[in-house]
Amino acid sequence: MRLIKFIAKQMTKKRGFGAFIITVVLLFLTFQVQSQSLPDFSKLNVDELSNEQVQLLFSRATALGYSQSDLFELAQQQGLSLEDIGKL
Repeated sequence: MRLIKFIAKQMTKKRGFGAFIITVVLLFLTFQVQSQSLPDFSKLNVDELSNEQVQLLFSRATALGYSQSDLFELAQQQGLSLEDIGKL
């Protein structure tokens, strides 16, 4: 609620319009980063993933700076079995 009041206040000020634009851009960037995070492997059913979904997972991990071994280690730490990791 405070954010909405802040944005409304900034919109009414001419010189504050730049701050408003920066706030909006930062909010969108925050949402984009959250949407690009890796899945919770403890809730992942490897058998239900298509080849395209697995490829997307590896692509997303690479874009976030993870290697394949980093991804497997993370999956194991989050409870994915070695058997399921092998299916990836």
